[in-house]
Amino acid sequence: MTKIVAYFLICKFLIDFFQLFFMNIRERLIKYLDYKNISKYKFYQKTGFSNGFLDKKGAIGSDNCEKICCEFPDINLEWLIMGKGEMLCCPAVQPAPAAAGGENTTIYKELFEKKELEIKELNQEIGSLKNQIENLTKTITALQFGLDRAKKENAELRGGIAQQPNSSEKLHELPEVPIELVAEQEKKQQKNALK
Repeated sequence: MTKIVAYFLICKFLIDFFQLFFMNIRERLIKYLDYKNISKYKFYQKTGFSNGFLDKKGAIGSDNCEKICCEFPDINLEWLIMGKGEMLCCPAVQPAPAAAGGENTTIYKELFEKKELEIKELNQEIGSLKNQIENLTKTITALQFGLDRAKKENAELRGGIAQQPNSSEKLHELPEVPIELVAEQEKKQQKNALK
């Protein structure tokens, strides 16, 4: 029973961690803009994003990240997407000449597509973990119900013997039902009921 609870807590922690990890891209972008003293309005003008883009929830697509990196070439892409490393890749980076822009765009696009695929795979894993948590929660609830029922039956059985003559001797003779046995029997009954 404690293993199930521990597994449940670990799964919940992983889900919370991945959600926190992927929801901070916009916050890091706002931090960068504050550092560079760039207003949201100027950011929207420069990138062509609609007002409120920075205030939305959810992931930023690779095409949007590409626009951001083209307009702000000094931002560290790894920091922006994953939160690793320094905010600025090079403090004195100048915008690339127009001729080299196509090559940089291709590199950024490949990197974004790779990261987008990783995010998609991690989201699938999160979904799988959520399903596992849901199933474990149902199992815990069923086991708790069976345990409560077994305790009640055990108390009723002990109470019935206590009301009979010479019951004090019989009460001490009645064996205590181990919790593990009750849980195992309940699980078998559930499996048989599903068949």
